[in-house]
Amino acid sequence: CEGIKINTVTKISKGYEAWELYVFLCECIEQKQWKTMTAFVFTAFFGLRLNESTGLFWEDMPDIDNVDGAINVEVEVAKTKRRRTLYISGAGKSWLRLIPQELRKGKLAIRQSIQWHACQIRKICKSKYPNFTLGTNQARQAFAANHFAKYGDIQKLKLAMGNSAAVIETNYNGLVKDNEEEIYWR
Repeated sequence: CEGIKINTVTKISKGYEAWELYVFLCECIEQKQWKTMTAFVFTAFFGLRLNESTGLFWEDMPDIDNVDGAINVEVEVAKTKRRRTLYISGAGKSWLRLIPQELRKGKLAIRQSIQWHACQIRKICKSKYPNFTLGTNQARQAFAANHFAKYGDIQKLKLAMGNSAAVIETNYNGLVKDNEEEIYWR
């Protein structure tokens, strides 16, 4: 995390910005909150809903160290009761590789990791960076907006998000400014 050079002083817009996710994930590493980090990486870089991470297991994931591909979210886990396909991004894989191999087992996350631990980490981030505003749903919204800005592939985004093309177009098109998606996906 020390090698990440991002502007954490000036906010360009009123909402969430890419640097806030990086600060949050770095704090997860510092606090050794691996399940919290896992849930947010799967949300921010693959489009999984935070609560859905409690229904997936590491053992069912492709080998993130060596394989590109997709993760299927089955009907039993998906909030919308529709099967979804999450495409594994290089940025997400980079963050997941920081999780010690021996901890990549069992559920991706537990409720406590996405609720209480995430709240505690946000408080720490806010104390270090007063303009930090990353909320619970913003990681998934950032995924959608940055994916749309970089790739423009509404069909792939529909599969990941479980939303209609109209919802994606209306809610996520044009939200990313100044090529921020390039920072987001590196």
